[in-house]
Amino acid sequence: MDLAAEKLLIAEKGTEKIAVEIKTFSGDSEVADLEQAIGQYFTYLAVMSRNYPDRVLYIAVHEDIFTDIFEEEPLGKLTIGRLQNSSHRF
Repeated sequence: MDLAAEKLLIAEKGTEKIAVEIKTFSGDSEVADLEQAIGQYFTYLAVMSRNYPDRVLYIAVHEDIFTDIFEEEPLGKLTIGRLQNSSHRF
């Protein structure tokens, strides 16, 4: 896996170190895009915890995608709610 891929941004602000995976959700199915994003998040998280343990991983999506999938779609609402109530940041 290439954590320096085009859509993964590594940033620092003061002492905070983050990595941001940018997702476009441009496939034919929002559910398939959601499944892929969640899978990639946990795959990246596993690798980063070993290689970059001081970084926090975030997933970034366009505001319209966030609204459509994570605020209005029941599966998206359930998914983000579960992740936000855990120790993961999504």
